[in-house]
Amino acid sequence: MGEFMNLVVLIVSNNMLRGLPASMEAISTLEVLGLEKNCLKFMPVCVHKIQNLRMLALSFNEITDIGDDIGQLKHLDRLWIEGNKLEVFPETLPLAAELDDLRIGCNGYTGLPDCIGQLYGMRDLSINSVGSTGSPIPSPGSTTSGPSTSAITTSRFSQKRY
Repeated sequence: MGEFMNLVVLIVSNNMLRGLPASMEAISTLEVLGLEKNCLKFMPVCVHKIQNLRMLALSFNEITDIGDDIGQLKHLDRLWIEGNKLEVFPETLPLAAELDDLRIGCNGYTGLPDCIGQLYGMRDLSINSVGSTGSPIPSPGSTTSGPSTSAITTSRFSQKRY
Protein backbone atom coordinates (compact mmCIF):
# COMPACT_ATOMS: atom_id res chain seq x y z
CA MET A 1 0.00 0.00 0.00
CA GLY A 2 3.04 2.23 -0.44
CA GLU A 3 1.27 4.26 -3.11
CA PHE A 4 -1.10 5.69 -0.49
CA MET A 5 1.49 7.24 1.81
CA ASN A 6 -0.45 10.55 2.07
CA LEU A 7 -3.85 8.95 2.70
CA VAL A 8 -5.74 10.49 5.63
CA VAL A 9 -9.22 8.96 5.24
CA LEU A 10 -10.00 5.43 4.07
CA ILE A 11 -13.61 4.25 4.00
CA VAL A 12 -14.20 0.71 2.71
CA SER A 13 -17.63 0.04 4.18
CA ASN A 14 -20.38 -2.18 2.77
CA ASN A 15 -18.07 -4.69 1.15
CA MET A 16 -17.28 -8.33 1.89
CA LEU A 17 -13.85 -7.70 3.42
CA ARG A 18 -12.52 -10.43 5.69
CA GLY A 19 -9.22 -8.71 6.49
CA LEU A 20 -6.75 -5.99 5.58
CA PRO A 21 -3.26 -6.15 4.11
CA ALA A 22 -0.47 -5.95 6.70
CA SER A 23 1.05 -3.09 4.70
CA MET A 24 -1.73 -0.79 6.01
CA GLU A 25 0.36 -0.13 9.12
CA ALA A 26 2.86 1.76 6.93
CA ILE A 27 0.32 4.50 6.15
CA SER A 28 1.43 6.83 8.93
CA THR A 29 -0.87 9.65 7.77
CA LEU A 30 -4.09 7.62 8.13
CA GLU A 31 -6.46 9.22 10.66
CA VAL A 32 -9.88 7.80 9.73
CA LEU A 33 -10.57 4.15 8.93
CA GLY A 34 -14.13 3.09 8.13
CA LEU A 35 -14.73 -0.66 7.90
CA GLU A 36 -18.42 -0.87 8.76
CA LYS A 37 -20.67 -3.56 7.31
CA ASN A 38 -18.04 -6.00 6.10
CA CYS A 39 -17.35 -9.61 7.07
CA LEU A 40 -14.55 -9.05 9.57
CA LYS A 41 -14.41 -11.69 12.31
CA PHE A 42 -11.43 -10.19 14.12
CA MET A 43 -9.70 -6.87 14.49
CA PRO A 44 -7.01 -6.72 11.78
CA VAL A 45 -3.60 -6.73 13.51
CA CYS A 46 -2.30 -3.92 11.33
CA VAL A 47 -4.93 -1.50 12.72
CA HIS A 48 -3.28 -1.49 16.15
CA LYS A 49 -0.11 -0.17 14.52
CA ILE A 50 -1.61 2.85 12.73
CA GLN A 51 -0.40 5.35 15.31
CA ASN A 52 -2.15 8.48 13.97
CA LEU A 53 -5.56 6.83 13.79
CA ARG A 54 -8.21 9.10 15.29
CA MET A 55 -11.42 7.42 14.15
CA LEU A 56 -12.02 3.68 13.79
CA ALA A 57 -15.43 2.46 12.62
CA LEU A 58 -15.89 -1.32 12.79
CA SER A 59 -19.66 -1.43 13.33
CA PHE A 60 -21.83 -4.24 12.02
CA ASN A 61 -19.23 -6.89 11.27
CA GLU A 62 -18.82 -10.24 13.01
CA ILE A 63 -15.92 -9.28 15.26
CA THR A 64 -15.57 -11.31 18.46
CA ASP A 65 -12.47 -9.59 19.92
CA ILE A 66 -10.81 -6.24 19.26
CA GLY A 67 -7.76 -7.11 21.37
CA ASP A 68 -6.01 -5.40 24.22
CA ASP A 69 -3.70 -3.59 21.80
CA ILE A 70 -6.51 -1.10 21.10
CA GLY A 71 -5.14 0.93 24.03
CA GLN A 72 -1.96 1.57 22.02
CA LEU A 73 -3.87 3.93 19.72
CA LYS A 74 -3.04 7.05 21.72
CA HIS A 75 -4.74 9.47 19.30
CA LEU A 76 -7.97 7.48 18.92
CA ASP A 77 -10.92 9.70 19.79
CA ARG A 78 -13.79 7.83 18.06
CA LEU A 79 -14.38 4.09 18.23
CA TRP A 80 -17.55 2.62 16.76
CA ILE A 81 -17.84 -1.14 17.32
CA GLU A 82 -21.58 -1.60 17.74
CA GLY A 83 -23.39 -4.52 16.14
CA ASN A 84 -20.61 -7.11 16.39
CA LYS A 85 -20.27 -10.27 18.47
CA LEU A 86 -18.06 -8.88 21.21
CA GLU A 87 -18.47 -10.42 24.65
CA VAL A 88 -15.34 -9.08 26.34
CA PHE A 89 -14.53 -5.40 26.51
CA PRO A 90 -10.79 -4.59 26.41
CA GLU A 91 -9.66 -3.36 29.81
CA THR A 92 -6.85 -1.42 28.11
CA LEU A 93 -9.23 0.92 26.27
CA PRO A 94 -8.82 3.71 28.87
CA LEU A 95 -5.17 3.94 27.73
CA ALA A 96 -6.52 5.57 24.56
CA ALA A 97 -6.65 8.81 26.54
CA GLU A 98 -8.18 10.96 23.77
CA LEU A 99 -11.20 8.66 23.32
CA ASP A 100 -14.38 10.72 23.68
CA ASP A 101 -16.89 9.01 21.35
CA LEU A 102 -17.59 5.31 21.93
CA ARG A 103 -20.39 3.20 20.45
CA ILE A 104 -20.45 -0.37 21.76
CA GLY A 105 -24.11 -1.39 21.73
CA CYS A 106 -25.69 -4.49 20.19
CA ASN A 107 -22.88 -6.85 21.12
CA GLY A 108 -22.84 -9.85 23.44
CA TYR A 109 -22.04 -7.98 26.65
CA THR A 110 -23.95 -9.22 29.67
CA GLY A 111 -23.16 -6.10 31.65
CA LEU A 112 -21.17 -2.91 31.56
CA PRO A 113 -17.39 -3.34 31.60
CA ASP A 114 -15.58 -2.20 34.75
CA CYS A 115 -13.27 0.11 32.83
CA ILE A 116 -16.17 2.26 31.50
CA GLY A 117 -15.74 4.47 34.57
CA GLN A 118 -12.09 5.08 33.64
CA LEU A 119 -12.93 6.73 30.31
CA TYR A 120 -12.58 10.21 31.79
CA GLY A 121 -12.69 12.20 28.56
CA MET A 122 -15.90 10.57 27.28
CA ARG A 123 -18.41 12.96 25.72
CA ASP A 124 -20.46 10.68 23.45
CA LEU A 125 -21.24 7.21 24.77
CA SER A 126 -23.75 4.84 23.21
CA ILE A 127 -24.48 1.50 24.84
CA ASN A 128 -27.71 -0.02 23.58
CA SER A 129 -29.01 -3.56 23.94
CA VAL A 130 -26.56 -4.69 26.58
CA GLY A 131 -27.10 -8.41 26.97
CA SER A 132 -28.71 -9.07 23.60
CA THR A 133 -26.85 -9.57 20.36
CA GLY A 134 -27.95 -8.60 16.91
CA SER A 135 -30.77 -6.34 18.05
CA PRO A 136 -31.24 -3.28 15.92
CA ILE A 137 -30.63 0.09 17.49
CA PRO A 138 -33.93 1.97 17.43
CA SER A 139 -33.97 5.26 15.59
CA PRO A 140 -34.45 8.40 17.66
CA GLY A 141 -38.19 8.86 18.18
CA SER A 142 -38.94 5.23 17.32
CA THR A 143 -41.78 3.60 19.23
CA THR A 144 -40.41 0.12 18.56
CA SER A 145 -39.19 -1.52 21.71
CA GLY A 146 -36.50 -4.16 21.48
CA PRO A 147 -35.08 -6.66 23.92
CA SER A 148 -32.67 -4.14 25.36
CA THR A 149 -32.01 -4.61 29.06
CA SER A 150 -30.08 -1.40 29.46
CA ALA A 151 -29.51 1.68 27.41
CA ILE A 152 -27.17 4.58 27.92
CA THR A 153 -27.02 7.14 25.17
CA THR A 154 -25.51 10.57 25.27
CA SER A 155 -25.29 12.99 22.39
CA ARG A 156 -25.12 10.92 19.18
CA PHE A 157 -23.87 13.88 17.23
CA SER A 158 -20.49 15.38 17.81
CA GLN A 159 -19.29 18.72 16.57
CA LYS A 160 -16.09 17.19 15.23
CA ARG A 161 -15.84 16.66 11.50
CA TYR A 162 -13.21 14.60 9.74
